[in-house]
Formats: sequence, C-alpha cells, structure tokens
Amino acid sequence: MSEKVIQSFVFDSRFRPVKSHMPCINLLALQQIYHVCFFPQMTPKKKASREEILLKKKLRERERYKKIKSDPVKLEQQREKERIKYENKKNKKQVKSINDMNEREARLKRKEWRARSKKYYNKKKQIAQEMNYMLRESPPSTDESRPASPVQRHSGRKRIHRDRSKIIQRNKKLIHENSRLKTMLEKYRKRCYRAKKATCKKNESEMTPRSKVKTIMKSKDKQLYPLADENFQKAGTSKDQTTQMHNIPDHTYNREETDAEIENDGNIPNRRTTSNEVSWDKIKPGKFVLAEFMSKKKDRKYRYVCSVQKKR
Repeated sequence: MSEKVIQSFVFDSRFRPVKSHMPCINLLALQQIYHVCFFPQMTPKKKASREEILLKKKLRERERYKKIKSDPVKLEQQREKERIKYENKKNKKQVKSINDMNEREARLKRKEWRARSKKYYNKKKQIAQEMNYMLRESPPSTDESRPASPVQRHSGRKRIHRDRSKIIQRNKKLIHENSRLKTMLEKYRKRCYRAKKATCKKNESEMTPRSKVKTIMKSKDKQLYPLADENFQKAGTSKDQTTQMHNIPDHTYNREETDAEIENDGNIPNRRTTSNEVSWDKIKPGKFVLAEFMSKKKDRKYRYVCSVQKKR
C-alpha cells in the first residue's frame, strides 16, 4: 500500500509533497511515510566516557605545554606559576612532604618516584637508541671513516660514571661492614677469654697440664716460646735434632716419652726413665711452656713438645 502511495506522489522543486491522486489518504500519514523513506533516522551519537574526555583534555594540555616550552619566557612564567601553586597547596596541607608522611605513605611515595624515574630513563634510552640506529644506518656523507657520535660518547660516559659510583658505594658498605664485624669479633673474643680466665682461677686445682700451658702461653710471659724455636733451629737434620736433644737436657724435654716432676732447682731426670707414680698435676706450669706451633706442623722437629725454663 505504501509503495503505491509513494509512486502517486507529485513533487515540486522543493521536494514538498502535494496532494495525491488518491484523495482518501491522510496528509499527515503521507508526510510520515515520506520522512521515513527519504530521510531515514540516524543512530544517536554515543556519549563520551570519562576516560575519553580525560584523554582529550590531556592531549590538549600537552599541545599547549609544548607551545609554551618553545618560548623560554613563557616557560619560566609557567614554572613560576606552578611553584607558587605548589607552595600554596603545601601551606594549606593539601600536599605533604616526605618528612611529614608515615612509614607506609613514604614507602608508597618512593615506589611511585622509582616508577616515574624508570619510565623517564627508559624513554630517554629509547630515543638515544633510535638516534644511534638512524646515524648508523644512514649512509656516510664522505668516504672517510665516521667518528663516534656525541650521543654514543655521552651515553658511554654516563654508564661508566654510574658503574663506578655503584662500585665505590659497594666498597664503602663492605669496608664498614668488615670493620663492624671485626669489632664484634674482638669484643666477643675478649669476653670469652675473660670468662675462661675467671673459670681457670676458680678451678685451678682441676686444670689439666695442657690447660695450664695454654694459660701461660696466652699470658704476657712468653720467654720460653722463642727459646723452643731457637733450640730446634740449631739442628738441621733429624740426626742433629736428636743430638741437640741429648746435649741440652736442661732446656728440652720430651713429653711423649717421659713423665717427670720438675724440682725447684729445675733439674730434669734421665730422658729414658719413666715414673708412673708422678702425676702431671704436680708439675708446675711456670717451669715449662708448650710451643703451640709445634702441634700445628707435621715436621719431625716439631714433635719435641716441650721447652723448659731453668730456674735461676
């Protein structure tokens, strides 16, 4: 029905519908049909979301700031405005400095700073790489060898300076840590020595000969230690060492073979005699010193264990 009605329209130069040859058709219905057929209704525009509006605003601000940066005078004025604006916010407590924040807020703020710095340096690095690539791929102007670009030299110097600074800071930390650990070690070593010394004074009657010898060696009186070394330095071969031991009975004593009691006059009995009745607890520690270096080395001359001081 509508197609027949449309075909029966007669249009003037202004596309206004006139009366149809069919007088029974309502004029309002004809106009509605006319608009639906020749002027279809278009879909309404979507309302921009908040993200799209903010993005457009950000792009406009970026373009505006780009124009300001091209003019040094306007750039200085803009920076002064931003500085005053920040000071006003700070006075009104709208923004807080890092010193006024609590531990959690300061940690989050520093994390944000690190992310921004990383993004900034990555962007600079990408620009430098693109510049280097363009300079490397572009054909040289002359046949001569092309020197290194200023961008490469600058980035290389920055990298060297950064690595050197890291090494210096790491060395400082290690030196400080080493000094601290040495101080702690010395402190606890002294505490251990004092505790052992106090225990030895209390239980001096229960001390073994080896403990007594170690106590004497750690004290300031170490006159017998060089004497033992001197006795063994005189003997070159093993035969000479044996001879030296027999020739100097007053200054050397073989603890492995003989148990003997040192009398007040400092005389030592025959090396080859053994007295099972005499206990090592009766030997006065002040009469002999066990050279510690003898037990640490496996050479035969260090198996002669004891050097005895003759009482004057």
